[in-house]
Amino acid sequence: MLSEEGLDCELLCRPESYSNGSELPLGFYVDADCVKCVECRKAEQQVKLLMLEYEALLKLDKRDGQESARLKEVAEELFRVGYIKNPDKARGK
Repeated sequence: MLSEEGLDCELLCRPESYSNGSELPLGFYVDADCVKCVECRKAEQQVKLLMLEYEALLKLDKRDGQESARLKEVAEELFRVGYIKNPDKARGK
């Protein structure tokens, strides 16, 4: 039987993926909202900030070289984490 210390973030943040409910009580009601661990919340917050920065950089009518380079960096990172699906957008094409 698993102990609570042995559970990884994937299980704690996605309890619906846990299929053996009879061995380990999850400790919350079925209709309760899932609370993500600190690392997952920080990663999610970083992605949201990147998306806001990407949007702000895209809206600029004229970008200098530094802003264009930053846009490319942000786009590549968003592509890496799966928020941009088109590889051409991540490369700035």
